[in-house]
Amino acid sequence: MVLKNNKIGYAVIWIIIFMAFPFSIAQAYNLPAKMIMALFTTLLTLGLLLKLKDIKVNTTMSFIFLFQIFTSFIYLFMHKDLAYINLLFQILVPFIIYMYILLFLDIEILSKLLIKLTLVMGVLSAICFILCLTINLPYYSVFQNPDGRDGFNFIIAFTNTNVDYGFGKFIRPAGFFDEPGTLAFYLIVGILLNDLTIKNTKIQTTLMIVGLFTFSVAFYLILTLYGLLYLSKKSLIKILISFFFISFISVYLYSQLDSEYQGVIYGSSIGRLESIINPGSASDNFQADNRSNLISNAKEAIIDSPIIGQGISYASNEDSKFYGTFMSANFLGIFGIHGIIGGLIFSLHVFYYIYVCFKKRGWLTVPQKCCLIYLVLILQRPDYIGGILTYLTVCLLTLTSLNFKNVTKNIHYYSSL
Repeated sequence: MVLKNNKIGYAVIWIIIFMAFPFSIAQAYNLPAKMIMALFTTLLTLGLLLKLKDIKVNTTMSFIFLFQIFTSFIYLFMHKDLAYINLLFQILVPFIIYMYILLFLDIEILSKLLIKLTLVMGVLSAICFILCLTINLPYYSVFQNPDGRDGFNFIIAFTNTNVDYGFGKFIRPAGFFDEPGTLAFYLIVGILLNDLTIKNTKIQTTLMIVGLFTFSVAFYLILTLYGLLYLSKKSLIKILISFFFISFISVYLYSQLDSEYQGVIYGSSIGRLESIINPGSASDNFQADNRSNLISNAKEAIIDSPIIGQGISYASNEDSKFYGTFMSANFLGIFGIHGIIGGLIFSLHVFYYIYVCFKKRGWLTVPQKCCLIYLVLILQRPDYIGGILTYLTVCLLTLTSLNFKNVTKNIHYYSSL
């Protein structure tokens, strides 16, 4: 029984999502995230138990969820690493949400809500950037992000880059996420879901324009790829005009600054692109290519333990060979942490998404284009495991692709292979 207007159900799901990675709302406002998540997840579970016999799920996706939960449990004992309990729940909670949506709610409505959320965060972030740049908007508070870096709460957006040069500030807005790159990631996801569902060109264009304010090199490069695959000449012209307008204003304000502040802002923007072309020119603080060292660490970790990896707590475990290092945030990281076997298992939902998009004949249908762009996206930022929204994003892309007219016709969201 699908209740499309069950606003309470959607609200409960979004509260759970807001309390979890990659959002920093709980940290910014010092909220008891785990308690809130446990309470509202329990409510969803009770709702499922009352209607358990009516649940119809995609058996392939359900198997993947359960297999990954089982693997997390096994790795808990193999590595003697309690962090796998956390990973287990980061898979279990999306599974509960997935079943609840199929039973009581509507996948497309949840997709539309995510599109609107990314749109609101993107627009507010752009406004925050402009206000900081022009009237030196003061921040409300400083908090610590999950990665340990300071975050600045401007109410309408967060940032972890805050350069105050007297009459204004330069920030890289992050929406309500932990960092600007995460906002850029989900703006792209919003664009893809828009193509798979509502197909609103105004929303599409707005998401592209506000993403320019994140100063994410990955966003610029993926947006270029998207433009080559999708955009009409008219849409490309709109994006280019917006880009040049933003660049003109930024260059003018930049020219009014002292050389000290110019150096900091340059390193956060153009210097990030320069560091890709010429890595030797990058400073320690501002690098666009900040993945090279992570990939190197991941390779060493795979060679050291190719089958089961180093375990999630490798960086904090003093007995680990990789104590004090970092290897996440790159496409090899999952294999360095969980080994080849674990890495493949914890990537099964992505493999299934690829299968769904390419199982039918055809060349570059909309779902296939979306899948290609998403794969490029996660090569740079492999956010598809270890977070509630990260996992649900793959589920939403998979299920909306399953029901897209260019992939298959008359398929229900609970259909399997």
